[in-house]
Amino acid sequence: LSELKTAPFLVDLSDWMDWENRFFYALGPWPDFVNTFWIESGDAQALGAHLLEVQLGRHVKLPLKHSPHDFVDALSKFDALEAAAIVISMAVESSSVSAL
Repeated sequence: LSELKTAPFLVDLSDWMDWENRFFYALGPWPDFVNTFWIESGDAQALGAHLLEVQLGRHVKLPLKHSPHDFVDALSKFDALEAAAIVISMAVESSSVSAL
């Protein structure tokens, strides 16, 4: 799970972690891992992140902590990736899109 904690926001997590080569044989396919260890166990709080499925079997990480103030802070740091992740996370929370 440390790989998930260090993963940047808004990247395909299975690609970023090189799941097929590094974890597949020990933990099985990425979608099965997500269903078992993320959805069923509710580890969003433990990792401090939500997962958003952007395509079948492809997930990106979003921050749990998000507010307009967090968005302004990200913009003031010129961190476009964090700012985008915060906006998307706020949209997920408002039920505009679904997250895991």
